[in-house]
Amino acid sequence: MTSLVNSLLLATETATISVIFAAPMAWAVSRTNMPGKATVWALVLGAFILPPYLGAIGWILLAGPNAGFINLAWRTLTGAGASATFSVLLALLAAYIVTRKLVRFGEALGFLAMAPFVIPGIVMAIGFYAAFARPPFALYGTAAIIILAFTARFLPIAYASASAAMGVLHPEMEEAARILGCGRLRTIARITAPLLKKSLLGGWLIVFIVATRELSAAIFLVGPNTRTMAVLLYDLSEAGNFEVAAALGGILLALTLVLVAMGMALSGRDFMLRRG
Repeated sequence: MTSLVNSLLLATETATISVIFAAPMAWAVSRTNMPGKATVWALVLGAFILPPYLGAIGWILLAGPNAGFINLAWRTLTGAGASATFSVLLALLAAYIVTRKLVRFGEALGFLAMAPFVIPGIVMAIGFYAAFARPPFALYGTAAIIILAFTARFLPIAYASASAAMGVLHPEMEEAARILGCGRLRTIARITAPLLKKSLLGGWLIVFIVATRELSAAIFLVGPNTRTMAVLLYDLSEAGNFEVAAALGGILLALTLVLVAMGMALSGRDFMLRRG
Protein backbone atom coordinates (compact mmCIF):
# COMPACT_ATOMS: atom_id res chain seq x y z
CA MET A 1 0.00 0.00 0.00
CA THR A 2 2.82 2.37 0.83
CA SER A 3 4.43 1.75 -2.55
CA LEU A 4 1.14 2.52 -4.32
CA VAL A 5 0.70 5.78 -2.40
CA ASN A 6 4.28 6.82 -3.09
CA SER A 7 3.88 6.04 -6.79
CA LEU A 8 0.66 8.08 -7.01
CA LEU A 9 2.23 11.02 -5.17
CA LEU A 10 5.31 10.91 -7.38
CA ALA A 11 3.19 10.74 -10.54
CA THR A 12 1.05 13.67 -9.38
CA GLU A 13 4.05 15.83 -8.50
CA THR A 14 5.80 14.94 -11.78
CA ALA A 15 2.74 15.79 -13.85
CA THR A 16 2.24 19.10 -12.03
CA ILE A 17 5.85 20.20 -12.44
CA SER A 18 5.87 19.09 -16.08
CA VAL A 19 2.80 21.18 -16.86
CA ILE A 20 4.21 24.20 -15.05
CA PHE A 21 7.35 24.09 -17.20
CA ALA A 22 5.77 22.83 -20.42
CA ALA A 23 2.91 25.34 -20.71
CA PRO A 24 5.08 28.51 -20.93
CA MET A 25 7.54 26.68 -23.20
CA ALA A 26 4.77 25.55 -25.56
CA TRP A 27 3.29 29.05 -25.66
CA ALA A 28 6.68 30.60 -26.42
CA VAL A 29 7.38 28.12 -29.23
CA SER A 30 3.97 28.34 -30.87
CA ARG A 31 3.00 31.99 -30.30
CA THR A 32 6.27 33.91 -30.48
CA ASN A 33 9.19 34.35 -32.86
CA MET A 34 11.75 33.20 -30.30
CA PRO A 35 15.04 31.94 -31.74
CA GLY A 36 16.05 28.34 -31.31
CA LYS A 37 12.64 26.70 -31.73
CA ALA A 38 14.23 23.69 -33.42
CA THR A 39 16.59 23.28 -30.48
CA VAL A 40 13.69 23.32 -28.01
CA TRP A 41 11.83 20.68 -30.03
CA ALA A 42 14.97 18.53 -30.23
CA LEU A 43 15.48 18.73 -26.46
CA VAL A 44 11.87 17.79 -25.78
CA LEU A 45 11.95 14.84 -28.18
CA GLY A 46 15.35 13.79 -26.84
CA ALA A 47 13.97 13.64 -23.30
CA PHE A 48 10.99 11.59 -24.59
CA ILE A 49 13.07 8.94 -26.38
CA LEU A 50 15.88 8.78 -23.82
CA PRO A 51 15.87 5.46 -21.95
CA PRO A 52 14.70 5.99 -18.34
CA TYR A 53 17.77 4.38 -16.77
CA LEU A 54 20.07 6.74 -18.67
CA GLY A 55 18.04 9.68 -17.43
CA ALA A 56 18.24 8.35 -13.89
CA ILE A 57 22.05 8.02 -14.12
CA GLY A 58 22.26 11.54 -15.51
CA TRP A 59 20.18 13.00 -12.69
CA ILE A 60 22.23 11.13 -10.09
CA LEU A 61 25.42 12.61 -11.52
CA LEU A 62 23.83 16.04 -11.76
CA ALA A 63 21.83 16.33 -8.54
CA GLY A 64 22.94 13.53 -6.22
CA PRO A 65 23.01 14.68 -2.57
CA ASN A 66 26.73 13.99 -2.05
CA ALA A 67 28.37 13.63 -5.46
CA GLY A 68 25.93 15.53 -7.67
CA PHE A 69 27.52 18.29 -9.70
CA ILE A 70 24.92 20.90 -8.68
CA ASN A 71 25.51 20.30 -4.97
CA LEU A 72 29.28 20.21 -5.44
CA ALA A 73 29.17 23.46 -7.40
CA TRP A 74 26.96 25.06 -4.75
CA ARG A 75 29.29 23.99 -1.93
CA THR A 76 32.32 25.17 -3.88
CA LEU A 77 30.87 28.57 -4.74
CA THR A 78 29.43 29.28 -1.30
CA GLY A 79 32.61 28.15 0.44
CA ALA A 80 34.77 30.25 -1.88
CA GLY A 81 32.47 33.24 -1.40
CA ALA A 82 32.56 32.96 2.38
CA SER A 83 36.35 32.53 2.37
CA ALA A 84 36.82 35.53 0.09
CA THR A 85 34.55 37.67 2.26
CA PHE A 86 36.30 36.77 5.51
CA SER A 87 39.72 37.21 3.90
CA VAL A 88 38.87 40.69 2.65
CA LEU A 89 37.39 41.77 5.99
CA LEU A 90 40.40 40.53 7.96
CA ALA A 91 42.79 42.02 5.42
CA LEU A 92 41.07 45.41 5.60
CA LEU A 93 41.27 45.49 9.39
CA ALA A 94 44.90 44.34 9.42
CA ALA A 95 45.90 46.81 6.70
CA TYR A 96 44.14 49.64 8.57
CA ILE A 97 45.95 48.82 11.81
CA VAL A 98 49.34 48.50 10.13
CA THR A 99 49.04 51.51 7.82
CA ARG A 100 47.63 53.86 10.46
CA LYS A 101 50.12 52.56 13.06
CA LEU A 102 47.46 51.94 15.71
CA VAL A 103 49.62 49.49 17.66
CA ARG A 104 53.32 49.40 18.43
CA PHE A 105 54.02 46.10 16.71
CA GLY A 106 51.91 46.66 13.63
CA GLU A 107 54.61 45.40 11.29
CA ALA A 108 54.46 42.04 13.04
CA LEU A 109 50.74 41.89 12.26
CA GLY A 110 51.50 42.61 8.62
CA PHE A 111 54.10 39.82 8.63
CA LEU A 112 51.58 37.37 10.10
CA ALA A 113 49.01 38.35 7.46
CA MET A 114 51.52 37.58 4.69
CA ALA A 115 53.03 34.48 6.31
CA PRO A 116 50.50 31.94 4.91
CA PHE A 117 51.78 32.80 1.43
CA VAL A 118 54.92 30.70 2.00
CA ILE A 119 53.20 27.82 3.81
CA PRO A 120 52.27 24.86 1.56
CA GLY A 121 48.56 24.17 1.43
CA ILE A 122 48.89 20.60 2.69
CA VAL A 123 50.93 21.79 5.67
CA MET A 124 48.29 24.37 6.53
CA ALA A 125 45.58 21.73 6.18
CA ILE A 126 47.42 19.45 8.61
CA GLY A 127 47.68 22.35 11.06
CA PHE A 128 43.96 23.05 10.86
CA TYR A 129 43.22 19.36 11.23
CA ALA A 130 45.34 19.17 14.36
CA ALA A 131 43.74 22.31 15.81
CA PHE A 132 40.07 21.84 14.97
CA ALA A 133 39.41 18.15 14.27
CA ARG A 134 39.14 17.10 17.91
CA PRO A 135 36.64 18.22 20.56
CA PRO A 136 35.58 20.77 21.60
CA PHE A 137 35.57 21.99 17.97
CA ALA A 138 35.22 18.69 16.04
CA LEU A 139 35.07 20.51 12.72
CA TYR A 140 36.71 17.87 10.54
CA GLY A 141 34.60 17.08 7.49
CA THR A 142 32.48 20.21 7.86
CA ALA A 143 32.30 23.28 5.64
CA ALA A 144 33.49 25.46 8.53
CA ILE A 145 37.01 24.02 8.65
CA ILE A 146 37.38 24.36 4.87
CA ILE A 147 36.27 28.01 5.00
CA LEU A 148 38.68 28.72 7.86
CA ALA A 149 41.56 27.05 6.02
CA PHE A 150 40.82 28.89 2.77
CA THR A 151 40.49 32.19 4.63
CA ALA A 152 43.90 31.78 6.21
CA ARG A 153 45.52 30.42 3.05
CA PHE A 154 44.39 33.28 0.81
CA LEU A 155 44.57 36.09 3.36
CA PRO A 156 47.91 37.31 1.89
CA ILE A 157 46.25 37.99 -1.47
CA ALA A 158 43.57 40.17 0.08
CA TYR A 159 46.03 41.81 2.47
CA ALA A 160 48.44 42.78 -0.33
CA SER A 161 45.61 44.50 -2.19
CA ALA A 162 44.13 46.21 0.89
CA SER A 163 47.51 47.30 2.28
CA ALA A 164 48.65 48.91 -0.97
CA ALA A 165 45.31 50.68 -1.35
CA MET A 166 45.43 51.91 2.23
CA GLY A 167 48.94 53.26 1.63
CA VAL A 168 47.72 55.74 -0.99
CA LEU A 169 44.59 56.76 0.92
CA HIS A 170 45.09 59.93 2.92
CA PRO A 171 43.65 59.84 6.45
CA GLU A 172 42.06 63.33 6.45
CA MET A 173 38.49 62.07 5.91
CA GLU A 174 38.94 59.42 8.59
CA GLU A 175 40.24 62.04 11.02
CA ALA A 176 37.28 64.29 10.23
CA ALA A 177 34.88 61.43 10.94
CA ARG A 178 36.67 60.72 14.22
CA ILE A 179 36.39 64.39 15.21
CA LEU A 180 32.63 64.23 14.55
CA GLY A 181 32.33 61.31 16.96
CA CYS A 182 32.55 58.18 14.77
CA GLY A 183 34.32 55.19 16.23
CA ARG A 184 37.06 53.43 14.34
CA LEU A 185 34.92 50.53 13.16
CA ARG A 186 32.19 52.86 11.95
CA THR A 187 34.82 55.01 10.24
CA ILE A 188 36.19 51.97 8.44
CA ALA A 189 32.71 50.85 7.40
CA ARG A 190 31.39 54.29 6.33
CA ILE A 191 34.53 56.04 5.04
CA THR A 192 37.50 53.76 4.38
CA ALA A 193 35.81 50.72 2.84
CA PRO A 194 33.71 52.70 0.29
CA LEU A 195 36.82 54.59 -0.84
CA LEU A 196 38.64 51.28 -1.36
CA LYS A 197 35.71 49.39 -2.86
CA LYS A 198 37.34 48.75 -6.25
CA SER A 199 40.54 47.42 -4.73
CA LEU A 200 38.59 45.33 -2.20
CA LEU A 201 36.31 43.98 -4.91
CA GLY A 202 39.31 43.06 -7.03
CA GLY A 203 40.91 41.28 -4.07
CA TRP A 204 37.64 39.49 -3.32
CA LEU A 205 37.32 38.22 -6.88
CA ILE A 206 40.92 36.98 -6.99
CA VAL A 207 40.48 35.11 -3.70
CA PHE A 208 37.16 33.71 -4.91
CA ILE A 209 38.70 32.46 -8.16
CA VAL A 210 41.67 30.71 -6.53
CA ALA A 211 39.46 29.29 -3.76
CA THR A 212 37.18 27.56 -6.30
CA ARG A 213 40.25 25.78 -7.68
CA GLU A 214 42.10 25.02 -4.45
CA LEU A 215 43.04 21.37 -4.03
CA SER A 216 46.05 21.02 -1.73
CA ALA A 217 44.25 22.19 1.42
CA ALA A 218 40.78 20.93 0.50
CA ILE A 219 41.76 17.34 -0.25
CA PHE A 220 42.95 16.84 3.33
CA LEU A 221 39.95 18.46 5.04
CA VAL A 222 36.87 17.47 3.02
CA GLY A 223 34.42 14.83 4.16
CA PRO A 224 31.91 12.77 2.19
CA ASN A 225 29.37 15.62 2.37
CA THR A 226 31.74 18.53 1.78
CA ARG A 227 33.66 17.61 -1.39
CA THR A 228 34.49 20.51 -3.67
CA MET A 229 34.78 20.64 -7.45
CA ALA A 230 38.59 20.53 -7.31
CA VAL A 231 38.50 17.36 -5.18
CA LEU A 232 35.93 15.83 -7.52
CA LEU A 233 38.16 16.51 -10.53
CA TYR A 234 41.09 14.88 -8.73
CA ASP A 235 39.00 11.81 -7.81
CA LEU A 236 37.73 11.47 -11.37
CA SER A 237 41.25 11.66 -12.80
CA GLU A 238 42.49 9.06 -10.29
CA ALA A 239 39.61 6.76 -11.28
CA GLY A 240 40.42 7.18 -14.98
CA ASN A 241 37.23 9.08 -15.82
CA PHE A 242 39.08 11.65 -17.89
CA GLU A 243 36.09 12.47 -20.11
CA VAL A 244 33.89 13.52 -17.20
CA ALA A 245 36.83 15.29 -15.55
CA ALA A 246 37.50 17.23 -18.76
CA ALA A 247 33.85 18.25 -19.05
CA LEU A 248 33.68 19.47 -15.45
CA GLY A 249 37.05 21.16 -15.84
CA GLY A 250 35.69 23.02 -18.85
CA ILE A 251 32.74 24.22 -16.76
CA LEU A 252 35.14 25.40 -14.04
CA LEU A 253 37.23 27.21 -16.66
CA ALA A 254 34.11 28.89 -18.06
CA LEU A 255 33.15 29.99 -14.55
CA THR A 256 36.62 31.48 -14.07
CA LEU A 257 36.34 33.41 -17.34
CA VAL A 258 32.95 34.77 -16.28
CA LEU A 259 34.38 35.94 -12.96
CA VAL A 260 37.34 37.60 -14.69
CA ALA A 261 34.93 39.37 -17.06
CA MET A 262 32.88 40.54 -14.06
CA GLY A 263 36.03 41.86 -12.41
CA MET A 264 36.99 43.78 -15.55
CA ALA A 265 33.50 45.24 -15.83
CA LEU A 266 33.23 46.26 -12.17
CA SER A 267 36.80 47.15 -11.24
CA GLY A 268 38.57 47.82 -14.51
CA ARG A 269 40.69 45.74 -16.87
CA ASP A 270 43.63 45.73 -14.46
CA PHE A 271 41.69 44.54 -11.41
CA MET A 272 44.01 41.54 -10.97
CA LEU A 273 47.04 43.85 -10.91
CA ARG A 274 45.66 46.90 -9.12
CA ARG A 275 47.24 47.67 -5.78
CA GLY A 276 45.63 50.99 -5.01
